Amino acid sequence: MSAAAAAQTPPAESVVAPGYSVPVLPLPALVQAREGAFTPNADTPILVPAGDAEARRIGELLSEYVRRTRGLDLAVRTGQGGAADHAAITLDIDAQAGGIGAEGYQLDVSPQDIRVAARAPAGLFYGAVTLWQLLTPDRGSGTP
Repeated sequence: MSAAAAAQTPPAESVVAPGYSVPVLPLPALVQAREGAFTPNADTPILVPAGDAEARRIGELLSEYVRRTRGLDLAVRTGQGGAADHAAITLDIDAQAGGIGAEGYQLDVSPQDIRVAARAPAGLFYGAVTLWQLLTPDRGSGTP
């Protein structure tokens, strides 16, 4: 999986890099393909900020979705992603996140980590569902 997506309630037309198909619904408002890929494994945690019950709840849902569809158990832990914590999926609600609405999110994927950020819990949930779709092979069926 290699993409960076910023999504809000999708406009009538979404912008996708030429030649790049994104197997998610609804289609993000913007997708920019990049080089590289990130493949989670049993050691990849889902990190949520300390004291953020909404982000934890959404992290637990993402973990459960991935377990059911891929058979991969991703532990939800408190922490922040970044250089010190490679190979992590970070979920973050940031009321100051610019350029996205209350239900929008930013999904950034690099070879080292995945970060989903949103201004509100609804956006973080939608970003987590988009990530789950990208992590699910064969559109929800088959082996990882």
